[in-house]
Amino acid sequence: MPAHFEFSADASLRSRQWLESAQPGFCGYTVDRQRNLCSRDSYGSFGLSEAASTSSVRAVAVCLKHCDSCERCNFITVNPGERDCSWYHTCNTSKLLQHYPGFLSGAVSTAGKKAVAESLKLPSQPVVQNVVLFIHMEKTGGTLVRNLFARGNWSSTGYCKRTEDVIPDVQRALLAGTRKIFVEHHCSLNWKLPGLLTNMISDLNQKGLRVRYRSFTLLRSPSALTYSQFNYWQHHKFLSLDLYTQLASEMLLFRDPMKLIECNGRGMVGRATNFNETGGVFLNLWLTPLPNRSMLCGSSKWNETCARIVADFAKSDPDGTTNQRRRRLLRGDSDGRELSVYEEGAEILVRHAERVQRTVRKRGCESLLAEAAERLSTLSHVFFLEASVFSVEHIGNMAMGDASVNSGIAPVNQAKGHISTPYHEQEALKYNTCAEYVYGQLWARLASSAHSFFAIAEQDWMLPTPSSWSLRREYKLVLTPGSEIALGRSSGARA
Repeated sequence: MPAHFEFSADASLRSRQWLESAQPGFCGYTVDRQRNLCSRDSYGSFGLSEAASTSSVRAVAVCLKHCDSCERCNFITVNPGERDCSWYHTCNTSKLLQHYPGFLSGAVSTAGKKAVAESLKLPSQPVVQNVVLFIHMEKTGGTLVRNLFARGNWSSTGYCKRTEDVIPDVQRALLAGTRKIFVEHHCSLNWKLPGLLTNMISDLNQKGLRVRYRSFTLLRSPSALTYSQFNYWQHHKFLSLDLYTQLASEMLLFRDPMKLIECNGRGMVGRATNFNETGGVFLNLWLTPLPNRSMLCGSSKWNETCARIVADFAKSDPDGTTNQRRRRLLRGDSDGRELSVYEEGAEILVRHAERVQRTVRKRGCESLLAEAAERLSTLSHVFFLEASVFSVEHIGNMAMGDASVNSGIAPVNQAKGHISTPYHEQEALKYNTCAEYVYGQLWARLASSAHSFFAIAEQDWMLPTPSSWSLRREYKLVLTPGSEIALGRSSGARA
């Protein structure tokens, strides 16, 4: 349910009136949560949040609210059970499709749309509004970035908003005249959001708004990322370091497999109920599927690893109560054998590791690099945490404007993070060779895509501070027209 939507008596009355006239069936097929452009398309899908789907009245009220903000929406189809709210420009309500039960369709009155149209009446010279999207991958200095934008007095949408709630939230804030909107996308990270926000803001700009939209993410060395993630899990003492680095291979390209299982303070408690909302999502590239559902833990390749995982999980729950209590709630394997909760956790982890290995073998690092570059191309900025001085200075400039230069803000040390586990790069590197290659190539490509080192800055380039020039010397970034970038760290240097 969209934030700031007040389920008022008027909204309830309007919803009930619509339900009284609605007909069973749906107007046509739509793609779930693919909103499409309200200024030119003929149909689309807003979707419904879990909260909005608790009753038909609430679901219809939310769907009507979405429709009011969509120029070409004249009809809606609603199904709370499927969390569906679809819109249509035209619909023959006497010939609705009846292939699936639970759908209701009907026309939308123009009263709500007139109110939205009034809010779009702008002065002759509208002020410039700013929207900044931060794709917040874990362990990349996200808290620091959030604090910078808070100090810059940006209005925030909240970092755990679902994609389908972010779009209408930002739209309403822009229509209300909010000058600075910071969108931090983290908990249910979806790489489709940059494109969806681009379309929505383009739509509003065509109506007369002046919205400047920027988007960015922070990337971190896969080996350092592995250690940082392990440090997080080590609070629960789940797995040993060598075991974790093996199972969480090619970090950054894919997701943290520990987030595929559900854990609490006592240990591993079962399979995650919704993989799309569990976190641990980084670039989340496509993984090659396994050919069958046979148990990998029974194979010679993974048998010993699975035994170690089960033993490590057991250490986090010495009395075994969690494992025993949930034993009979879990599905059996292909042989009908019951799995303990720890055995199922081991199977989930090794299946992920096997899929990663097969993906790298089958697709190769160059193919993964191309997919990663395409994904990042939907953003206006990509920063690298290893270049913490450069990256944080520019993000600070984006959040604070000139104030970040003049106020003496020096947040750089916070961006380097803290890893309590001793960091030995070579231990993690052998399980991240492809990810490290992709990371280095992305850095080289992005840095060589402009005429100067400030390639990952925008049109208002970051001021040439001494620290940024020092970083340039440290990484020996040599940029000449028509040549590849030479990327190599000076001996003994640390960013």
